Amino acid sequence: GRMGLPENEKGVIVAAVAPGSKGAQAGIQQGDIIKEINNKPVETVTELKKHIGNTKTNNKIKFLIKRPKLGLLVVTITA
Repeated sequence: GRMGLPENEKGVIVAAVAPGSKGAQAGIQQGDIIKEINNKPVETVTELKKHIGNTKTNNKIKFLIKRPKLGLLVVTITA
């Protein structure tokens, strides 16, 4: 599949999380699949970066994440 995703899975797989980054602090892990940002589906890294880039500083970004063996979880990060 695309970027290590199963064929029928939509989203962006987290290849790495920088230690100390906002994502790491929020609990995002390598291998997580980002399904939505602020309730908007994302399927490519380009879409992901666009959504994050469009978020004003200090606004919250809500990620819907699918974690293998755990299912769906919501993570909120302040931009």
